[in-house]
Amino acid sequence: MAYCQDQNGAVVHRQDYDVKRTVTATLLAPAAAEPPEPDATLTVGGTAFAVLSCREIESNRDFRKLALTLEAYENWPDAGV
Repeated sequence: MAYCQDQNGAVVHRQDYDVKRTVTATLLAPAAAEPPEPDATLTVGGTAFAVLSCREIESNRDFRKLALTLEAYENWPDAGV
């Protein structure tokens, strides 16, 4: 995070660098589908996320329930400026 101050020391601009977004999700996948490996990339809502972890919570012969943890970095966000 970087700040720009005026002559009185008041912050007039703030810039965030390397903002990390972590997403946890639970999803149902077909039992025959291969779950993503750690360090694979998944795209969610137009953002590419790295898979930190993927574990099976439940399964039956048709579906498996997976818990995913995904992470993405944003170098130049517009929000909060």
